Order: sequence, then C-alpha cells, then structure tokens
Amino acid sequence: MVEGVQNHLRRWRAAVAVLLALLVAGCATQKVYFVEEDAPAYAREGRTGPLLALTQAFGGALSPVVRNLAAPHGELIYREGLADYLKSELQPLDIVLVRSRPALTRALITSHFTHAIVWLGTEEEMRRAGALSLPQVRPFADELAAGRPVLESAGNAVRLSPFSELIDVDEIVILRMRNRGAQWQRAKYAALFEYLGTPFDYNFDVRDNTRLTCAELIALVFPELGIPVRFARGRYAIIPDDIARIAVGGSPRIAVRRYIWPDTPQSYAVGGRSDVRAVLTAPQPSG
Repeated sequence: MVEGVQNHLRRWRAAVAVLLALLVAGCATQKVYFVEEDAPAYAREGRTGPLLALTQAFGGALSPVVRNLAAPHGELIYREGLADYLKSELQPLDIVLVRSRPALTRALITSHFTHAIVWLGTEEEMRRAGALSLPQVRPFADELAAGRPVLESAGNAVRLSPFSELIDVDEIVILRMRNRGAQWQRAKYAALFEYLGTPFDYNFDVRDNTRLTCAELIALVFPELGIPVRFARGRYAIIPDDIARIAVGGSPRIAVRRYIWPDTPQSYAVGGRSDVRAVLTAPQPSG
C-alpha cells in the first residue's frame, strides 16, 4: 500500500514537473496574442488545442501550486503615504488594474496589467447609493462591515477582499467609469454581487460560461465598454490591458484617473493616460 502511494506521488510530481516546464517554456512568447478573427482554424471550428486541453486536465489541481510561486509582496506595499493617497482618490465602482507581484502566474498572463478588480467604496458610500439594501448585497453585509471593499475574481472564486489586495502589487491604474446616476450604480452593484461565489476560470477561457477570470467579470458587468475577445495561448480570452486601452483611447465611458508605480525604494510616482499607454501590450498581426 505504501509503495502504491509512493508511486502515485511520483507520477503526480512528474505530471506537475511536465506541466510547469511546458508553461515556463511558453513564457518567452507570453505577451503574444491575436485578434479574435486571427485565431487558428481549429479554434474557429470549435476544436480544443493541446495547450488548452492541458490546462483543462491539470489546471484545477495545479492552480494553488502555481499561485504560491510568487514573491512575498508587491513593490508598492510599503510606500509611505500610498494607502491614504489611494483611499482619497478612489470612488465607488472604480475599476482598478494592477500589475501583480512577481509570480509564475504573472509570467503566464498575456498582459502588462495582470489583474482587474472593482472598488466598491466605503459602507457609507454604498449606503448613499442605495446599494446596501439591495437583495444581492444584503447577505454580504457582515463581510463589508469587516472591511472587504474590493470585489475580484481571484483564488478559487469571485469574492470580497480587503484593501490590501489593492496595494500589495507592483503597479496600479485607477480607471473611472462615467457615472450615470444612482439607478446605474445600483444596477452595477447588483450585477457584481450576483457573481460572488462563481468559480475562478483557471483555464482563462472566455467560452467557459461556468467560470470567470477577473477580466471576464469586468466584461460581463460593464458590457458598455465593448472589451474585445482575443486569442492567446491556445484559447479565446479577455486581456486586462484591453480595459486600459479603451480608457486611453478616449472612450466617453471610462477614463484613466491615476497610474501609480514605484519610484525610489521609499516613494511612488503618479502619472496618467500617456504613461499607461506606454506600457500596454497590443495584439500581434496575423501571419
């Protein structure tokens, strides 16, 4: 029995090693992606390629392992005054893009900005908007009161998270949606909270309707942005950089409010739209 367990563990370690080797081998081209129309024929025909099949087979089991291969903290977490600055700048329903702390997951995402979250606002701001009385929001009153003003798809599911999720990163972009009034706000809050608990899409496959990545969540809740679908690493996907690209392109619906990155070891720099534009990835031409 013991020998059988050991053999099983050896096979599991071998599978992990093979998958990680394949993933890391693809890092050299991780920023390469294409417009939806330039996907290969097999994808357009609805067939699954080998890389997506691999993550479908092993992604669920390996996701916690890969997530843990990360630096302890992001570069911005200890910058003096940054927490207070962010709290003064953020407004309810801001979309915040971050470049996450160095990690294997970051290396595998085809985007400069690697995570997208929504800042819900303070309890008082949500109360003024009429959000706390919504049936979708009421079950989460205790979590909000405990200090979880961030809504994101991360870890295992769409969840509420503490403020530290915003600041324990390498770079931050605050994007502001055009506020269309209290009714619009309540509709967005209701939509966001409807998705709480939805499993995280570790396949990063936009055509899997049962799971959501962080960027897929933004695309669903804010369809007015018209975030495009790309083809990246063997699957159709939503790329976080595309959310920023819409904002820097002069959209009337969303704008860059602030871009924050490390300056000196003790301080941070603040920029705007042109600084964001300079770091964004872009889809490659076909052929």
